[in-house]
Amino acid sequence: MRLLIFILAILTFLGNVTESQATKVKFEDWRQDKPCGHKLADPVQVETTGCEVAYCANITDSSQVCACLPSSDSDESMITYKKSGVVVLQWNANIYPPAVASALRVDAADLNNDGKEELVIATMSSASNGMGIEYWDVRILFEEKISNPISVEDYGLMGYLSSNGKQCRLLVTRWLEGWEPTKEYGLYLVGRWFELSEHNLQYTLVRPAIKRRYLDSLMQLRLQGSQRDKPVMWFRDPEASPIVGPYPFCD
Repeated sequence: MRLLIFILAILTFLGNVTESQATKVKFEDWRQDKPCGHKLADPVQVETTGCEVAYCANITDSSQVCACLPSSDSDESMITYKKSGVVVLQWNANIYPPAVASALRVDAADLNNDGKEELVIATMSSASNGMGIEYWDVRILFEEKISNPISVEDYGLMGYLSSNGKQCRLLVTRWLEGWEPTKEYGLYLVGRWFELSEHNLQYTLVRPAIKRRYLDSLMQLRLQGSQRDKPVMWFRDPEASPIVGPYPFCD
């Protein structure tokens, strides 16, 4: 369902952007983006009553984000945000059971330019065979409220927090099949930028949806990024381009 919503959002955007209108959007601004924010401490295993497995990532000396898997048969975990041992917020999230520790990631970044960092809490729900695509849900903790979840594929690798030096946004990525005239049917990496707005993540129209076909060059970049555990700036290459018109995702 979320994938369908993502595609519909792209198509809605594309319906509002024609070739003649394309020059009104700063299409090249995004090519200069760099990763923003910073990853916080890796989760460590803890003993928690009612949890078969539990991991916590320390935010400060008195606050932490924890994931509790009640049983090995469950694919849903309880995520909690604690201050001084007291639960401030909690919500359910699907977490990939074999990898509870690596399926919880917490970053910090100033997403609304107020000089204060928000917590970016991501949970991995599954991973594919073959390419090993990881499926994450990303939420923002802002003023002790949790945002709507945004699904990001290959979070931390192909999709991540990025900035042009003025605004830190979330680059949301998907792997989608499609085709273009004079090109065969193939796999594309698609990205859209989301911003924090009124406690939720919403896609922005000030930047285009972008795409890059999955060819050997992108495959090598993704592999190198995975080995180095670093974000891949795949959109800087000329092979990445704005999506203008119906291709490559028209029927």
